[in-house]
Amino acid sequence: MKRKVVGMLLGCLLLMGLAACGNAAGNNGQSSSSKTMDPQKIVNTTCIQCHGDNLKGAYGPNISHIGRELDKDQIANIINHGKGQMPPGLIDQKQAEVVAAWLAKKK
Repeated sequence: MKRKVVGMLLGCLLLMGLAACGNAAGNNGQSSSSKTMDPQKIVNTTCIQCHGDNLKGAYGPNISHIGRELDKDQIANIINHGKGQMPPGLIDQKQAEVVAAWLAKKK
């Protein structure tokens, strides 16, 4: 009986964790045409949880001057495909292009 209860609790916690990750991405079932294309808003909604305020780093690395190291295409590739602990596809490809161009200017 104890095993079943513990298993159910762990399963519920896993589902809640996955649901929270999905909401952090800002998807919420919206089509890409109804999503914001303002890079600052996208970053504030999706990226600062890991990269911290002002993108100075938190759980994820400091990317406040990522444009010094990577160009727009390299940044978009990381956003779309993930890298290290960063999962792929947190935002759609159109938003990734907008954010990548914005981050590439941060030198």
